[in-house]
Amino acid sequence: MKKKSFETFCTQYKNSQFFTPANPLRLIGDNLMLKEFFTYSKNEFIYRIGEPATGVFCIYSGDIKIFKPDESSKGLNIHRAKAGEIFGFNSIANGKFTNSAKAMETSDICFVPLTEMHRLIRFISSTTELILSSKC
Repeated sequence: MKKKSFETFCTQYKNSQFFTPANPLRLIGDNLMLKEFFTYSKNEFIYRIGEPATGVFCIYSGDIKIFKPDESSKGLNIHRAKAGEIFGFNSIANGKFTNSAKAMETSDICFVPLTEMHRLIRFISSTTELILSSKC
């Protein structure tokens, strides 16, 4: 894994689902203060089952295989994630990843720590309360 530096978040990435008007995350993506960008090589693990789930991942480019390891060398495929998708959410409630994720080709990925997701949720909640309590 090689750390990268990007000036924009997924909302600016033209091949991203974040860029579509239907995705509510496009409105908040640029408000994320803590995020890191990494390049993963082909067959490199992003995370393994049982590791602490400390955030979520957004795919800039590439192809990610999300799977449950088993006795075979391939494991049980759960999902193939492509550019613009978010993954890792399902494991946050458990505190540990419930599956593994591996790059199937060189992939650029944004990591958003759980602490930043909590900050964003608090910000959205307080903004919503402020709007609902204002009188027109």
